[in-house]
Amino acid sequence: MKTVSLIMAGVAVQTPSISLLAQTDRPNIVLIMTDQQRADLCGREGFPLDVTPYVDELAKQNVWFNKAYTVMPASSPARCSMLTGRFPSATHVRTNHNIQDVYFETDLLAVLKNKGYKTALVGKNHSYLKPKDMDYWSGYGHWGKDKKETEAEQETARFLDQQARGQWLEPSPIPLEEQNPVKIVTDALTWVDKQAQEANPFFVWVSFPEPHNPYQVCEPYYSMFPPEKLPELKSSRKDLIKKSEKYRILAELEDKSCPDLENDLPRIRSNYTGMLRLIDDQIKRLIETFKEKGMYENTLFVVLADHGDYCGEYGLIRKGAGLSESLTRIPMVWAGYKILSREHPMNACVSIADLFPTLCTAIGADIPVGVQGRSLWPMLTGKSYPQKEFESIVVQLGYGGEDVGLDSSISFEQEGALTTGKVAVFDCLNTWTQSGMSRMIRKGDWKLIMDSYGTGELYNLKEDPSELNNLFGENRSVDIQTDLLVGLMAWELRLQDPLPLPSNRYHFKKNLLNYHIKYGSADTDNQELRIPKFVQPAFDYWMRDTWVTLGPDGYYYMTGTTAAPNRQFQGMVHCWDWNDGLYLWRSADLKTWKAKGLIWSMEKDATWQKSPKVYKEGEKYAMRSINGDLLDNCFRAVWAPEIHYIKSAKNWFIVACMNQSVGGKGSFILRSMTGKPEGPYENIEGNKDRAIFPNIDGSLFEDTDGTVYFVGHNHYIARMKPDMSGLAEEPRTLKETNYNPEPYIEGAFIFKHAGKYHLVQAIWSHRTKKGDTYVEEEGVTSQDTRYSYDCIIACADNVYGPYTERYNAITGGGHNNFFQDKKGHWWATLFFNPRGGQAAEYEVTCRPGLIPMIYENGKFKPNHNKQK
Repeated sequence: MKTVSLIMAGVAVQTPSISLLAQTDRPNIVLIMTDQQRADLCGREGFPLDVTPYVDELAKQNVWFNKAYTVMPASSPARCSMLTGRFPSATHVRTNHNIQDVYFETDLLAVLKNKGYKTALVGKNHSYLKPKDMDYWSGYGHWGKDKKETEAEQETARFLDQQARGQWLEPSPIPLEEQNPVKIVTDALTWVDKQAQEANPFFVWVSFPEPHNPYQVCEPYYSMFPPEKLPELKSSRKDLIKKSEKYRILAELEDKSCPDLENDLPRIRSNYTGMLRLIDDQIKRLIETFKEKGMYENTLFVVLADHGDYCGEYGLIRKGAGLSESLTRIPMVWAGYKILSREHPMNACVSIADLFPTLCTAIGADIPVGVQGRSLWPMLTGKSYPQKEFESIVVQLGYGGEDVGLDSSISFEQEGALTTGKVAVFDCLNTWTQSGMSRMIRKGDWKLIMDSYGTGELYNLKEDPSELNNLFGENRSVDIQTDLLVGLMAWELRLQDPLPLPSNRYHFKKNLLNYHIKYGSADTDNQELRIPKFVQPAFDYWMRDTWVTLGPDGYYYMTGTTAAPNRQFQGMVHCWDWNDGLYLWRSADLKTWKAKGLIWSMEKDATWQKSPKVYKEGEKYAMRSINGDLLDNCFRAVWAPEIHYIKSAKNWFIVACMNQSVGGKGSFILRSMTGKPEGPYENIEGNKDRAIFPNIDGSLFEDTDGTVYFVGHNHYIARMKPDMSGLAEEPRTLKETNYNPEPYIEGAFIFKHAGKYHLVQAIWSHRTKKGDTYVEEEGVTSQDTRYSYDCIIACADNVYGPYTERYNAITGGGHNNFFQDKKGHWWATLFFNPRGGQAAEYEVTCRPGLIPMIYENGKFKPNHNKQK
């Protein structure tokens, strides 16, 4: 076998050659895991030493998380959850000693094999997997390779088991080429090389047993980060009084086993960072080899840890007590196949349990029932996802029962947690530290920990990263405490195991990506759906409900709700109760617009629409303004006009609606009397004397067969007569997938694309600091309230429905329309709503605008990469 030499930290390491694998539509997957790695000891999180330079750069060129968490800070529970997507409360693996109790229906390996993947484990297992479960198995542990084949491997095992079992504070006698990370990468690359001629994709779990104790590392890594160069710790043993009894019990155990721990700690930290650099160099060797062989783009890489390490926090080492960030937060980087480039961390709380469902989505497999993790694939690839779904995450700890304190009749030695006569040979995961039950939730800068006795801890991680100032129960933090308690309870209910499913009658519903957002929630912070900042008003004229149509003459025509000139309320132009008719603009290129003037006048052209409704004193809408205008008590305004060219009728039509005027609120249709878009216009027969539809926001849709439909407010639709003189049938209700509860929705219209009917509507989302919902609450005007007049879309194969669940297409872009330009590019109109969620970002409001759109994966969204 040919080898190539790759230099790592001045040492030559032999790397097997890899032939270019057959490219498939299923990516190869390389899962790179470390054991007991803290998340914050890296340059990308501000650590001052160059400990992980390669993964830092890899992260900034791909996607990384700074709020990624394990499910439990112990190896077996974490690894079993990673492979099944189920939390320890569901897998039943809540300690390192009951792996055999694992409970699941379908795991990652089963899904991969069903998709034709070859599978391999190279490194540490510590899960329920057996060699027979993989196509290739090369096991390693903290004491070296499982099956020793060479004299050097036997010597490594002897040294680690007999001399360095607890810790080794001198330069390790194990040479670099025999260190676990080096041998594991070499084994992994050798196996991958053998897959070169195979058509099937592969999955390899590259699992380093380091930087776990015994914290041994060889030169040059031993001397890379000397103790005197390490930054000072932010906590110490004196802070244990601020933590729970479990921390103090662990400290006593460590002192019994490591009598000189205080003096040894700087060297342990130095070795730990040296081990991280050794691993980083080997990750570089692994991934760079893929790049050299042209395999990187078709391979999905995941770099993460199973849990963390105190690494001196509170004067402790290893893990065991509590749910501190040093133990629960893990590094997580996704790179390679289809991963977007994002320099800064993803603003999402994620879990190691999310890995399995994410890989399912990446390879086109369904997420199995019983999986509790969520797919990260949309956010990893730049697609839309509900940010509220990832605003919090939980971590579990404990095997149950009562907490065991130091007053227990059993000793450390009797329990097996301490081996006398040997330094640093102790088990930090023991009866004392693992007994009882506790849970933590992270949300924003805050973290809450609760145990089964009702004891709580609340920390602001931004101000108190070492979690020393417990704010639980303080009046100043009661709101955030309540919010986190509600969130934690919701997570606990969510993580109740659904397996086994009901055997008959009941229908089990699950989200395709395992999201748990109530249908109708508003994702108003998703930048992908916000109006691009380069979008500016098309021209300076007051307008709402903007509508644009491309005519058969090659011109674009625009109309919308306008205000009567000089009609102002409280210093603002307004159209709510009074305006003078319909206006039209024309453009040849969507850049320059020419005003065509008033094309339908309320005074000259209107019939039943002309007379105003006059309100008497004491009525609901009396005296709407305070300007003393003589028209203050009068209602006569035309709203939401749409201009349509109906091909089957070879004529122009306008649909509009009246407010509460003398003829009553309702929609009407006007026909051009000249066949020209500028009219003049007259009422069609169906609404000659009154509204054709007794509500607002009417619209027209012409199907590909020439059939024309009227679409009305509150989800109504009816066929028009072939001659467009009126309705051919009584309006019927569209078959929609309603929100629960169904709120107020307006501005409906339909268009057809890609063989689907797209039902577009405008909806108010009412947002508070507690979350987003599409249900507008009456009278909410606090500083925590934000309204977003969103454009939502649902699809159907039939114009009457049933329509799919709605999705948010444009945040703040409601009551608009979609059209294609002469080149086939999609556009949406907008009017810069002053009450919308982005209103503070607008220089002016209530002006016509155009948003470039793209249609991708069956959904429309703003095109942030295209400008006019």
